[in-house]
Amino acid sequence: MKTHLLEKLQKAIPGGHFITNRPRLLAYGTDGGFYRLIPQLSVQLATEAEVQTLLRTCRLLAAPLTFRGSGTSLSGQAITDSILVMLTDDWNRCDITEQGRKITLGMGITGGEANRALSAYGRKIGPDPASIQSATIAGIVANNSSGMTCGTAFNSYNTVSSMRIVFTDGSILDTGNEASRKQFLASHHQIAERLLSLRSRVMESSDIREKIKRKFSIKNTTGYAVNALLDFDDPVDIIEHLMVGSEGTLGFISEVTLNTIEDLPEKATSLLGFDDLQDACEVVSILRKCNVAIVELMDRRTVAAVEDLPGIPDFLKTLGPNAAALLVETQATDHEKLAEQVSQIKAALAKIPMPQPVSFCSDESERCRIWEVRDGFDPIIFAKASPGSIMVTEDIAVFPEQIKDAVKDLHWLFDRYRYEEAVVFGHVLAGNLHFNIIVNFASDKEVKHYQRFMEEMTDIVAGKYGGSFKAEHGTGRNMAPFVRKEWGDAIYGIMEEIKEIFDPQRILNPGVILNDDPEIHVRNLKHFSLVDPMVDQCIECGFCERFCVSDGLSLSARQRIVLLRYMAWLKESGEDNAFLKQLEKDIPYLVMETCATDGLCSLACPSGINTGSFVKKLRSQNTGSLSRLIGKGIGDHMAPVTAAGRLSLRGISRIASCIGDDTMKAAGEVSRKLSGQNTPRWMSHMPGPQKTKIPFKQHQTLGPNGNIVYIPSCINRTMGEDPYAADHRQSLIRVVEKLCLRAGYTLHFPEKVNSLCCGLAFASKGQADAARQREREMEAALLKVSQNGKFPIFCDTSPCLLHMKETLSPKLKFYDPTGLVLSLLSPHLTFHQKMETVVIHPVCSVKKMGIEKKLIILAEMCAKRVVSTKTNCCGFAGDRGFLRPELNRHGLRNLHENFPVEAKRGFSTSRTCEIGLSEESGVVFSSILYLVEECTR
Repeated sequence: MKTHLLEKLQKAIPGGHFITNRPRLLAYGTDGGFYRLIPQLSVQLATEAEVQTLLRTCRLLAAPLTFRGSGTSLSGQAITDSILVMLTDDWNRCDITEQGRKITLGMGITGGEANRALSAYGRKIGPDPASIQSATIAGIVANNSSGMTCGTAFNSYNTVSSMRIVFTDGSILDTGNEASRKQFLASHHQIAERLLSLRSRVMESSDIREKIKRKFSIKNTTGYAVNALLDFDDPVDIIEHLMVGSEGTLGFISEVTLNTIEDLPEKATSLLGFDDLQDACEVVSILRKCNVAIVELMDRRTVAAVEDLPGIPDFLKTLGPNAAALLVETQATDHEKLAEQVSQIKAALAKIPMPQPVSFCSDESERCRIWEVRDGFDPIIFAKASPGSIMVTEDIAVFPEQIKDAVKDLHWLFDRYRYEEAVVFGHVLAGNLHFNIIVNFASDKEVKHYQRFMEEMTDIVAGKYGGSFKAEHGTGRNMAPFVRKEWGDAIYGIMEEIKEIFDPQRILNPGVILNDDPEIHVRNLKHFSLVDPMVDQCIECGFCERFCVSDGLSLSARQRIVLLRYMAWLKESGEDNAFLKQLEKDIPYLVMETCATDGLCSLACPSGINTGSFVKKLRSQNTGSLSRLIGKGIGDHMAPVTAAGRLSLRGISRIASCIGDDTMKAAGEVSRKLSGQNTPRWMSHMPGPQKTKIPFKQHQTLGPNGNIVYIPSCINRTMGEDPYAADHRQSLIRVVEKLCLRAGYTLHFPEKVNSLCCGLAFASKGQADAARQREREMEAALLKVSQNGKFPIFCDTSPCLLHMKETLSPKLKFYDPTGLVLSLLSPHLTFHQKMETVVIHPVCSVKKMGIEKKLIILAEMCAKRVVSTKTNCCGFAGDRGFLRPELNRHGLRNLHENFPVEAKRGFSTSRTCEIGLSEESGVVFSSILYLVEECTR
């Protein structure tokens, strides 16, 4: 980016956050498609006014720009080699009106978040793409996304109620405001006149009119929504609907109001197997006459990719080579109606030969497991491909009665072009077929092969079926060369005029939707260089980003893999050594130092890739011999190390009490600056030392209800309570003792408890050898004290507990604070609910163990009102909160959004996380066990 342009933009938008660092630009400029462009500049904007100024300035300077949502798009519509525009959290608006019948959304909120807000009203937004949990409303509307249930009736086009649009001249049109409509028509009458002229041209030609009607009777996102010229006669309504599916090429939608639809509460799902794919297609016509909401086709290769996953019926494995499956779902308002619909479907299919009798499940957990697999087809299928390959996902639509022949032709095409791993699946009620082919763009020969395939595929879809090249994924760059082929010269000419009306300078997302380059779909292709088997199957879909605490601060899980892949490619190709050196310089901070390594990314990744574990491996590979020696020394002397920690905390606490917090913080910042940010920051809620001696004197009387082994974590053996806590003089270890005695249990400590460590701290630091040694020592001690797993084992810190569950003997039965109370203690305790509001923070390990709801249940046993924090991960990440405080602050940036003002206390299950939460909220966070002990006295 030329310096003068950057200077002009910075001067025009003083509040904008401009990014010029090339490694970050590479990372931020990546989407889920198979193209790679590196922006010259990225700017993050917080307000509509900033967008207005940016558009005016770029128009004046003829500087191209592209708006980007969450980057889950698949067709290359969210990338650029010019200016990439990203939105901050300030765009996450969500207002529900008319008892949930309408929802007004900012462009930064995801479809999943919108649906969670609507769930209290029993409603949802119409579009339901597989990426809905990650895709922003900006992308959903701009691509006219649909999905598995919405068909064409409930897509963005047909459910939009109003929107605010910012045009390239900086003007704003609010289609839901009558005054704004009138003002826009007065000030931009030429736009209105030109659109009405286009409408007249369409209405006067029966051929154009009928072709548009026919092609939009099925799903279609190829080109612009020219059906708006037929459906509406008011120019503002035409503009509003042209914006849907325009992929950011006509203007910027800053806010949208959608009409919502009913989310039927009762659902039943079935997987039907067929010995022949053509038989499955025949059954679709029968199901279309039944009350079904969803029918998803899976050909044999798709079934093979998912048949071994948990929750998938075993009979699918027995299907033959030409078989197929249908995922069928029916939905109803009540249980009786659902049962009636299930019976009708079974009766309709009674005479159809199938390997397995038709059965439906309505259990939520079973259904969710099936849908998790379906929502993640792309990554799951790609996981079966050879490393280094790229998966191309296409998405066509034909008329429903053509499904059988279209599937047959696609398989013929796969065989013809030797795409042996290709699969077909899709939303067959709507005639929508998705197919994936595995390619390797490393050779020109393979690129040409793919190019010929695309030519023949589009010939078949357009010529034989009159179908859509893109049903719901958007045109992007991938299908831009074929828009004229699908629509013909006349309608393509209308689309060109639409672009000219709104963006005469061609600065908005250039190259997308309309492109005269016949080979644009095979330019700027990604190269997936091999990095490590732990991450090589990443398809860069971005599903992980909603769980990644560092997303928006440094990099997300996906973006870390992108940088490492690109660095590997640069090394292989020998190109751009200057960029390679910059990557090598920046990667330590961007990839290793600011990753929380919590592994939450694996929960959203359909392939289960744990980028946190991979970063730990990288840290281990980059740990020098001296560091390893120091790590071994610390691990071999845990008792004196924790004792030294207590001594340090005692001394620091005394100094702080003498000179005050402000002076301590100032001194800490000076120390950090002089040390290159390698000394810990001082925090007001820094605890004092742990004062309870462990093991303490055991009670002679055995508890009537049994024995519990207690392994206090290193952190709780070192740190005491928050100095601002009301009961900070009572240690957590004593609280555990009181609770167990009160419930009739006897506590036991492992031998040499002060020398033990679960190994998590060492593993997180990349000290793999020291971690394994600690794990072996811990396992031996716990097996001995628990009598080979006979007694339950309790750890007071959830991250440590999860690490032990993952690394130690399966004979050992582990309980974290929630499990200890709910499973063992609560039957023997009497709870007295406190009449107060408390805040609960489920830490990452609690979420990974799937016990978040149990933590909330436990808190509700103790307090009248319980509010759970909105954040996924606090970002404290062991010692990261001390050494990289920006990660902690970023993780808790939305902490106050739903933080009740009346709450005076917060509770969690990880000591270091509690420190960060207290520091950022100003409310003391402590272990949930303090609340339990207080409520069971």
